[in-house]
Amino acid sequence: MTNVLFFSVYALFMLSVTGFCTHALRRDKKSFVFGTLSSLMGFLGLTVLLITQVFNSEIDNLLLTNWLMAVIYYYTAYKTKNRLLGTAFMPIVLVLMTFVVFNDGTSLLTKTSYDGQFFLFMHQALLIAAFAIFFFTFAQSVTYLVKLRALKNHKEMALDQELPSLDRLQQVFSVSFNRGWSAMTVGIAFAVIYYFKKDSEGFNELKVIWGSILWVVYTVLFAMYNAKKMTCRTLARFVTILFLAFIIFYGCISTFAPAAEPVFTEVQK
Repeated sequence: MTNVLFFSVYALFMLSVTGFCTHALRRDKKSFVFGTLSSLMGFLGLTVLLITQVFNSEIDNLLLTNWLMAVIYYYTAYKTKNRLLGTAFMPIVLVLMTFVVFNDGTSLLTKTSYDGQFFLFMHQALLIAAFAIFFFTFAQSVTYLVKLRALKNHKEMALDQELPSLDRLQQVFSVSFNRGWSAMTVGIAFAVIYYFKKDSEGFNELKVIWGSILWVVYTVLFAMYNAKKMTCRTLARFVTILFLAFIIFYGCISTFAPAAEPVFTEVQK
């Protein structure tokens, strides 16, 4: 039943990508409606799938990331009237859903009980939020660059019905980028606390290496942009590069990283 539901959700998001891409090419309102309805049905199915996992005391990190991304997307698309955002956003959802197929089922909620679990839980939860926000930031950067190019080529009228103003796009892009960095930084801080409390027990070396590199690059971009040493256009271009690194990281972790062995502790009565 769970597998049927998962692949049904996968198919709905695939239809959504088709609808949004067709709309982007033809400016066809029917395709936009089709893409939106397909994505909403996929989102509802994903919600049901996550609820079933909650009752089984385990949640797949990638599915949870997808769900959080979708919430951010629907809210922002509604508020900003960005009709092209789905074209850049939904393929990311589809890629992460593909990773789930190869995922070993690493869960956010564990069945084991040990001291310091709160710090590990917060670390994982905040990193999931950071990934979700950053993936959304990438989609937002794509629409920002599209709008910028349209203005440069004096084609702004053709996109006025599809995208909000450039200032509005820049504002949303900047806020999401900064919040993604904040979530990742606080999440890493919880990881450091857990590391010293548990002597690195429960951490995967691949995650630590990749995560550290990504955070350092993210921090450099964050510092340069907020210090006014980098324009929004340059940041948007770097975000696309960093996004590819994030995807590689996610793919490596979900596909090639060995599953963590459960840790049991004896409860003293």
